[in-house]
Amino acid sequence: MRTANGRALVTGGAGFLGSHLCERLLHDGYSVLCVDNYYSSTKDNIAHLLDNPRFEVIRHDVTFPLYVEVDEIYRGFGICQFDQDCHAEERDLPDRRPDRP
Repeated sequence: MRTANGRALVTGGAGFLGSHLCERLLHDGYSVLCVDNYYSSTKDNIAHLLDNPRFEVIRHDVTFPLYVEVDEIYRGFGICQFDQDCHAEERDLPDRRPDRP
C-alpha cells in the first residue's frame, strides 16, 4: 500500500524502540512494513498496531535476503536512503540472489 509519505520498512520493528518508531511513522502518514525475528522482542509491543491497514509485519531474520519494495529503510540507529549508505553495505555482501550464479 502506497501512501502520500511512502512506504517505510522498519527492521527490529517489534522491539521497544522499533515499535515506537513504527507508531511515529504511522502517525506521520507512512505505510509501515515491520520486519523482526522476535529474538529479543515481543509481538506484545506491536499488538495495538495490527489492526491498522497501513501496518504489515513479517517475521524474518534480516541476515537473509528480503526483497520488498519500500521507499525508506529504518534501523534501530538511523535511516538508510537507497542512494547513500545502503549500497555501500550491499557491496560488501555476496550476491545471493537466486538469479545470479
